[in-house]
Amino acid sequence: MGTGQTKIKEIQMKEFKLDDTTIMQIVRLLQMGLLTGTDVADQLRTLRLSTKDDTNLLVPSPDYVEEFDENINKLVETAESATDTE
Repeated sequence: MGTGQTKIKEIQMKEFKLDDTTIMQIVRLLQMGLLTGTDVADQLRTLRLSTKDDTNLLVPSPDYVEEFDENINKLVETAESATDTE
């Protein structure tokens, strides 16, 4: 470098916070893992997040929420039909 000074590049990292809806979804994932006997870590890996407007809040992505709710409904239907046959 011409001046003999070393330039240090700073990496800017943007910080995010979890929205309350995200925290509630994490609780639901923990419950799902406990109820189904599946690995909670695997449940958490399915979580997809988006940023909320221009805030630094992370929220569950709309597509993820829709898929999760559909899966819960299927699970409930399966449990109900299993109970009905007994």
